[in-house]
Amino acid sequence: MVRCGLIPVGLAVVLAAALAQGAAAPAVRLVADRGESGGAVAVPQLADGDVATQWNSGPLDLRQAPANLFVLFAEPMVVSRLELETVVSKGALRVTDFEVYGRVGAGWALLGQVSGAAATTQGVDLKPCRTPLLRLRLRDNAREGHSWAVLGEIRWSLAEASAAPAALSSSPVADETAGERLAVAAALGELPVYPRAVFDPERGAIGYARSFVDTLLAVGTDRYGSQSSPMFVSLLLLEDGLHARSVLPAMPGQRQGDRAMFGGNLQHDVPLLLALPHLSRLTGDGRYDEASRAYLAFFLEHCTATPTGLWPWGEHAHWDFFEERPGHTLHEYLGAPPAEFIEAAWALRPQAVLGEADGLINHVRDLETFQFCRHAEIDRPLGEPRQADRKGLDFPRHGGMFVRLWAFAYSRTGEARYLDWCQGMIRHFTLVRQADGTLPVLSRYSDRQALGPGHGCNLSVGVSLLESAVWLGQTPCGDQARTLGRELLDTVAAAPPAAPRVTFAMAYGSSEFAGADALLRLQAFRLTGDARHRAAAMAFAEAYAAVEAIPEGVPVRAMVYGILVNLYLDLADLDPNPAWTAAAERYARRGIEDLWCRGLFRGASGGVIYDSECFVSTFVYGLVRLEARQRAGAMPLPPLVYHR
Repeated sequence: MVRCGLIPVGLAVVLAAALAQGAAAPAVRLVADRGESGGAVAVPQLADGDVATQWNSGPLDLRQAPANLFVLFAEPMVVSRLELETVVSKGALRVTDFEVYGRVGAGWALLGQVSGAAATTQGVDLKPCRTPLLRLRLRDNAREGHSWAVLGEIRWSLAEASAAPAALSSSPVADETAGERLAVAAALGELPVYPRAVFDPERGAIGYARSFVDTLLAVGTDRYGSQSSPMFVSLLLLEDGLHARSVLPAMPGQRQGDRAMFGGNLQHDVPLLLALPHLSRLTGDGRYDEASRAYLAFFLEHCTATPTGLWPWGEHAHWDFFEERPGHTLHEYLGAPPAEFIEAAWALRPQAVLGEADGLINHVRDLETFQFCRHAEIDRPLGEPRQADRKGLDFPRHGGMFVRLWAFAYSRTGEARYLDWCQGMIRHFTLVRQADGTLPVLSRYSDRQALGPGHGCNLSVGVSLLESAVWLGQTPCGDQARTLGRELLDTVAAAPPAAPRVTFAMAYGSSEFAGADALLRLQAFRLTGDARHRAAAMAFAEAYAAVEAIPEGVPVRAMVYGILVNLYLDLADLDPNPAWTAAAERYARRGIEDLWCRGLFRGASGGVIYDSECFVSTFVYGLVRLEARQRAGAMPLPPLVYHR
């Protein structure tokens, strides 16, 4: 019996396995097309003989999105039997149904399958087939939601040398979708390659932005489920510009649960909706302004009547076009919706905006200390008294964003509860602030140990509080917001400057690319006049302006290009040096050449899909803003201070 684990081809990990008779076994490569956080992951623990060291498939429903595991031999082999070890966890057997395929040519031949298994050790005798590659396709388990498949070990037996393999032909894999085919191709290193674009100066940045929006309006709106809508689809195939109607593979550093897999996410599209009216103004085509209003109006009218009032948008939640309901019910802000967006929503449907503002109190787990959690359940209002065992994770930037919306609601209604909530959150910041003036990433009130001070926390919260103070006016709460906001930003400004680290990589939980902080530094300068913030942003911008070529092999997300273009345009607004506009033009061109493909922008360079979670919208906002700056007499677009 040969034991093996599952390791992605991209890592080129090779294991040596020993045959039962002691003969030398061929080297194998082992691959999983996804893991807990997204794409292919290394899981050598499945070859260590210990069932307790495990791999899991993550949060996707196996019936809708089967998980695929692969065994790749150095030369074709005949495998007679395959066994796997799963577990019973939380009362549920974590694998019950699977199929085994062999690679035949460019296709697959079904060799064996198991349905309705009831034991943790499961095996299947396989049709003898000489193949360079086995594919184990997990189809179901007994867990509620049919997700989080778990494997502890995989074993297989090679056929006797005298066994005559069958001459099998490939056939379609049952129920395989376009998304699953892409996931398999990604795991095996067989994704299609779409060449980079050649920038056409006659077309200009605005031409690419307009063509992208035209494609979205033509094929990228919600035409699924029981009700069509003007909302934009989050994921589109570059192959045909359509939704795959299935799960699509994540890029490195991207979590599957952060994507609007079967719908759209308004928070991904906020910069795009803000850009569309300006695109109409610059082109004379009113369709873009109308599309922005229609999208937002539909969302506010049809998607916001939740038990808490919280909107299905953000880092996790979105609107599912197929089910006509929230897709994922965990509310968490990705960024701070700009004032012009909140005002546009208020003009269309004030009660929906107040619903979101009132719903934010569900993030607060302790009404005395205002200990809060960045997450809240959209469909489960918190009662009073609050549950003492649910302290939550008080990431400061989220609390600052809550204050912004409460301050806006107060400015429109004058209702005292919004002032009370703003004061409660400001009091929380004061309680957890450390001796050096910084806010901790998590406080002593959190469910987890504090992660230490972070000047980025001060920067984000300080900007949010000073923006909120405009809506709070000359109230005691407004004075508190102004005082604490300035103190937090002064702490950031007084910190010894660090040399900017130039990187184009982004991943969940990583702060490698610090472009959003540079944008916030300029907003801090606009709000306080403190030139130290402007100097820090300039140092960052100068470092990236000096980059002659982006390193090969780094998937650069659209958000990176978008932040850089907007950063240089911010600096051009504040400083007459023409080098800033030239840098904006250079990164706009680089972004177009890396991302433009078949009428859409890829989510990241080298990608094969449009993915709104990569914030293509921020890049498009930058392109439209660049055109407005270059065109004599055109009204400028405001800075995009959204990512924080």
